[in-house]
Amino acid sequence: TLELSSAASDVYKRQPRSIVEMRSTVGDFLLLAGYDFVRGVGAFLAQTDSPMRNLGDIVAFNAQDPERRVPFGQDQLTAALERRADDPDVETRRADAKRRAQAWIDGELESVGADVLVAVGGSAHIPYCAAGYPALSVPAGLRDSGEPVGVTFVARAGEEALLVRAAYAFEQATHARREPKLGSVRQTASPPRSVPRREF
Repeated sequence: TLELSSAASDVYKRQPRSIVEMRSTVGDFLLLAGYDFVRGVGAFLAQTDSPMRNLGDIVAFNAQDPERRVPFGQDQLTAALERRADDPDVETRRADAKRRAQAWIDGELESVGADVLVAVGGSAHIPYCAAGYPALSVPAGLRDSGEPVGVTFVARAGEEALLVRAAYAFEQATHARREPKLGSVRQTASPPRSVPRREF
């Protein structure tokens, strides 16, 4: 991960705009993201003819044949099921999380005079989702396990064009995309476990 971050930084030292590696604390971001994800999946499934009606159904389905359905595990899905936010507090906490996330991202950019934040993997999704800021991910090679990993670029609101230019420049400078070899992937996630059906 550090090597990928350094590679991305080296690429952008040659570009007119600068970047900074993204590191954040999560706080309520993780709780709210998990809550919205679970609720959103249920709302989507309600509009389909799928026999699965919520995220718990999907997790249980995956657990029946994990090697084929979730070769990299489903820890993020099971973790989302375990996080709950009390309905009366959700909107208040969401507004506070948005304010803090925007302040954090703006502060990181301003502190070093950068235009774009970059993070390896999915570690950046909580702050930019909470802030409502645009982000763009591109492939960045494979982990030792064979699992594909990406680089995520994050900018301020309304700067989608900047993200496209940044991601394109990264792809052209690194050619880091690799096709994953699923047959050689080592299972690194926790063994699947049964998840009770839960309505949200």
